[in-house]
Amino acid sequence: MHWISMFSRRIWMMTINLLISSIVVLAIIVVLFFWLRKSPDNEAIDLTKFDPKTIQTFIRNAMQKSITDNSDFNLSEEEYNRLKERQNLLRQALRTCMQGNVKMKKYVKSKMYTMLEKSYGINDKNIDLIIPFSRTEQLSIQDKFDILLYHFQKKHKFDALDELIQKYKLDQLKKMPDGTEGYMISSDEIKQIYAKERPMLTFKDKLNIVVQKVYQHYKGLGVIDELRDMNIDGVNGGTSGLPTTVSEKMDLMQYVGQLSKVPLAHDSVWIFYRAKSIYLECLSFGSEKELKRVCQNIYTHGYPGQLNESVGYKINDMADGSRIVVVRPTLGESWAFFVRKFNDDLVAIEDLIKDENASTVIELIYFFVRGLSKIAVTGDQGAGKTTLLKVICGFIHPTLNIRVLETAFELFLRKFFMYRNIFSMRETMSISTQEALDMSKKTDGGVIVLGEVASHPLASLAVQISQAASAMVLLTHHATSVPSLIEWFSDALSGKSKQAISLIDINIHLEKTPYRHLDRITEIIALTEDQPYPRDYRNQGNIEGKMSAFMDTMVDYFEKRTNPKTYTYNNIVEWRDGKFIAVHKPSERLIQRMITKMNKEDAGKFVELIEKIDWKFKPNVDGEVWSLQESY
Repeated sequence: MHWISMFSRRIWMMTINLLISSIVVLAIIVVLFFWLRKSPDNEAIDLTKFDPKTIQTFIRNAMQKSITDNSDFNLSEEEYNRLKERQNLLRQALRTCMQGNVKMKKYVKSKMYTMLEKSYGINDKNIDLIIPFSRTEQLSIQDKFDILLYHFQKKHKFDALDELIQKYKLDQLKKMPDGTEGYMISSDEIKQIYAKERPMLTFKDKLNIVVQKVYQHYKGLGVIDELRDMNIDGVNGGTSGLPTTVSEKMDLMQYVGQLSKVPLAHDSVWIFYRAKSIYLECLSFGSEKELKRVCQNIYTHGYPGQLNESVGYKINDMADGSRIVVVRPTLGESWAFFVRKFNDDLVAIEDLIKDENASTVIELIYFFVRGLSKIAVTGDQGAGKTTLLKVICGFIHPTLNIRVLETAFELFLRKFFMYRNIFSMRETMSISTQEALDMSKKTDGGVIVLGEVASHPLASLAVQISQAASAMVLLTHHATSVPSLIEWFSDALSGKSKQAISLIDINIHLEKTPYRHLDRITEIIALTEDQPYPRDYRNQGNIEGKMSAFMDTMVDYFEKRTNPKTYTYNNIVEWRDGKFIAVHKPSERLIQRMITKMNKEDAGKFVELIEKIDWKFKPNVDGEVWSLQESY
C-alpha cells in the first residue's frame, strides 16, 4: 500500500508540473501574439505619413525647431556658442539655398537626409511608399527623369544633363506637338531611356532622391532646381503654354475640351543648351502657384528689392554669377523667369577658335588688343560673346588697370585674373550707370569693359568712355552686321553717326550655326571729307576715256554731297566652310596707330605677322582703294 501511495503522489506531481508547463507555454504564446500584433512591421500602415506634403510639413517643423530650440540649459558657454553658430549657419542656409548657392543647398539637404532617416523613420522597407522605385510602371515621368538625372550625376556631377542629352541625342530637331519642327525632350523619350538604363539604386540613392523631391518644393526651385545647377547655358519657365489670363477668358466648353492637349504656362520648362532652346515636355511646375513661388524666390540674392505689380520685373545675379530675369503680371502675360548661366571656368581661346588657320586668327586678336583697338564682340544670344570677352581681357597688357561696368555682374574677371588691377561695378536701384561711370573716372582705369550694351544710355556712355575716359573700350552687342551695329549706335546717339563710327575699330562677330564659331573680324574705317576724289581721268589716253572717268569722279562728288558716306568696312578674316581666310589687310591707318600703342617687342611681332599672312586683298599705292590679287 505504501508503494501505491508513493506512485500516486508521483503521478500527481507530474500532472501538476505538466499543467504548470502548459500554462507557461500558453502564456508565452499569448504574450508573443499580442507583442507581434503591436510590432511596427505588422501595424496598419498610415500611408499619409509617406505623402511628400506630409514629409515636407515634418521637415519645416523640424528645421524651425532646430534654429530656435534652446531647451538644453545644461550646456557650457562654449557648447552654447557652438549651438548658436550651428543655428545661425542653418538659418543662413535656409535663406540662401534657393539663390544659386550650391554649398548651402547641399548643407540643407544633408540636414533633411538625417532628419528623415533618424527621426522620421524612413528605411529600406517603407521608402517605396514615397516613390515606387521597385514598381517601374507606377513611376511618374517626373520621377523617372529625376532618377535618371541622379543616376548620371553620380558619375558626371554637373555635366550629368549634358551627358544624358549627348548619349541619347536629345538635342536633335524633331516634330513638336503642334506639327512644327523644334527641339524637345518628350515624355516618351524619358520612358524609353529609363527602360534602357534601368538604374540600380541603393537605399542611400533612394533617400537622396526623396530628399531632393521634398527639398525642391520646400526651399528649392521646383522642377528646375537640379537643372539650374547643371552645366548648361540657361533655363527658363513660364514662356510657353496658355497663360492664365487667356484661359480665364476662353469659353468653358472650349477650354475643357482642350485641357488634355493644350499645355498651360506652368507646364513650360525650357533649357538653353549649346545655343539651342530645348522644350522639356516631360516636366511641369504642376500649378501656377508653384511657378509663382519659384519666380518670387529665384531672384532674391543680395536683396534686390520687392517684385511687385508696379515694378513688374527684376534683373539680378545669382550666388554663382548666373543672370536672372523675373517678370510678373501685369507686365508679362504670365509669371516667368530666365536664368542665363556663364561658364565658370576661363576657357582657353584655342578651345573657342579651333578651325583651320585658327592660330593666325588668335594672333590677330591678341595684337588688336595689345594695340588698344576699340573692339565690339557681336552675335546672337548664346553665340559665346561673354566667354570670348573674358578671354580677350586676358590679352590686355598687365600694366593697364581694368574697370568693368555691367547691368548685372556676369564677367567676374577677378576670379580668373586674381593679380590684375580690376574693379567691376553695376547700376543699382539708387545709382545709375552714368553715376558709376563718373565715379570710375576717378579710379585710375586704363581699359573700360562695358559688358553688353543693350540700351541707349549705355551707348552714350560708351562714346563718352571712348573719347575721354580710357585708352581702350571692349563691349558686346547683339548686332548681326556692321551696318546694323553702326545704325543702332547712331540711333542711340540721336543720329550722330560720326560718334558711333569713332566708337569701334574692330568688330569680332560670332555665329552659332552650324556650330559656335568666330564668323568674321571686320575693320570699321571712318571716311573723312577731305579724302581726294578719283583722278583716273588723268591716266586716260583719249578724250572718250577721259570723259568717262571724269563722269565717275562727278558721280562720286554728287554722292558725297547728297548722301555722304561716313564709313566703310572690310573683313580682315572670314570663316568659310570650316576654315579661316585672311581677306583684307588692315588699313595702314590702323596698323600705324596700333604700333604707336605697343611696346617694341609686340610691335615687331605684329608687323612680322601682317607681312607673313597671305592676304587675298591688299591696298594699292594710294592705300585706300582695294585691289584684287590674282591668287584670289
